[in-house]
Amino acid sequence: MSSTLPDRITPVSQSLYEQTYGGSLICCQVMLVLYGISTLQTYIYFLHYVNDSIYMKSLVFAVWAFGSLHAFLVCHTVYHYLVLSYMNPMYLIQGEWSVYTATCVGVVVCFCVQIFFARMIFHLTKGRRRIILSTILGFFIIAQIVFGIFLSCKLFIIWDLYRINEAVYPAMVPLFFTRVASDTVTAITLCVVLHDSRTKFQRSLRLVKTLIIYSMNRFVLTTVVVIIQTIILIVKPQNIWAMVIEFVSVQLYANSLLATLNSRNYFRALGGGDSHYMSTPLASTMRYRRGDASTELTAFETSANNTVNDDLKNPGIRIDTESVVADFQGSQQSNGV
Repeated sequence: MSSTLPDRITPVSQSLYEQTYGGSLICCQVMLVLYGISTLQTYIYFLHYVNDSIYMKSLVFAVWAFGSLHAFLVCHTVYHYLVLSYMNPMYLIQGEWSVYTATCVGVVVCFCVQIFFARMIFHLTKGRRRIILSTILGFFIIAQIVFGIFLSCKLFIIWDLYRINEAVYPAMVPLFFTRVASDTVTAITLCVVLHDSRTKFQRSLRLVKTLIIYSMNRFVLTTVVVIIQTIILIVKPQNIWAMVIEFVSVQLYANSLLATLNSRNYFRALGGGDSHYMSTPLASTMRYRRGDASTELTAFETSANNTVNDDLKNPGIRIDTESVVADFQGSQQSNGV
């Protein structure tokens, strides 16, 4: 019966309204679920990692605050287009400050998260590998923020949604491409570093395998979502689906950072460590063997305690505190026995 009813008098057809603006409602609901998870993870972080540096706490709070602002802007956008447009249908083809501002905030959140992982990789690598990877990641991250700023300005200039295709190829596609490239390089690098740390000890092997799987899973979801956005943009550049999917991807990035920080205690316990000291600013060391030689990679500033005894109890790979997460507490390289 509903199929015989005429379309409501709007600038867009009813079918297009359902496909695009209905999709924004779905993505908004998924985004709110992810935002709730990130809020819970933020609470858990400040509850269990009270001894983390002020820089790390500031980063976590900033990501959560920007994520909260992003969630508010998305809700305002959905309310504007799905509720207010009922009395003024022209809203459906006009721009709105909240949707474009949400894009700006999303760029900032992704930038903060990727800077975190880039710094972590900087401390987990050394020599020529460190220089090459830092240069590549730095290039992609800077390119991403440049394209993000350009996209934000472009959206405010063109304003109307029916002209959104004008920003697709100059800004959106390059932005998503650099985002995918940065995530891919980060995930592969983490897996390579962890793979190189393998030892003959069963406990260490199990820990390394778990860390590799976790590192891949952490980036697979965000990368897949961004790839879907890019494909939609290329196939249907006039469609706003890519913009509404961005509602979800921003919160995925925030959760990837918070999940990384909150998983430290679990992985240290898995490696045979004592979970009661895991939030203290002790050594940040990864120890691994190559042949007969043993190398100790100290990623961040260490304290003098808790080194000899742990080496005797847990030979092979040893992750004391921040070797899998950046703690912004400085860095120090040292050789093990």
